[in-house]
Amino acid sequence: FTITKMFEDVSRNLLVISLIVVSFAGTLTVLNQPYYDSLEDSILNLLKIILGLSFLELESLEGWGLFVLFCFVVIIEIGFLNILIAQLALAYEELSADKQGFAMMSRAYMIVEMESFMPVSYRQKIFEELNFDEPLEFD
Repeated sequence: FTITKMFEDVSRNLLVISLIVVSFAGTLTVLNQPYYDSLEDSILNLLKIILGLSFLELESLEGWGLFVLFCFVVIIEIGFLNILIAQLALAYEELSADKQGFAMMSRAYMIVEMESFMPVSYRQKIFEELNFDEPLEFD
């Protein structure tokens, strides 16, 4: 459950980041910037910039292209990566608060599974000894 919750948060954030990469790549392609001739090249170059593998294109960019690239770097590397860290921290906090409930549910599941291997007569004997059929008083 915990890994699934965190995977959902990360996948949502990566989906938004990929949409922003495609939109900025399209913008740089439309602006006819060098090294951004096609959408595929633009996406590849922006991914290189996100990963810190290439900064050679910065010298050849002109006016609006440099401004668009600067906005992209600020939005992705500063904004969305901080949002991702915050989402994971919140998910960890929520899961830590519920860990006792998850542990008890897991224990109950294991008990039910183990009980299914016991003969019915032995389960009935335990049921009768513990007086489960008598009502309890709640204070």
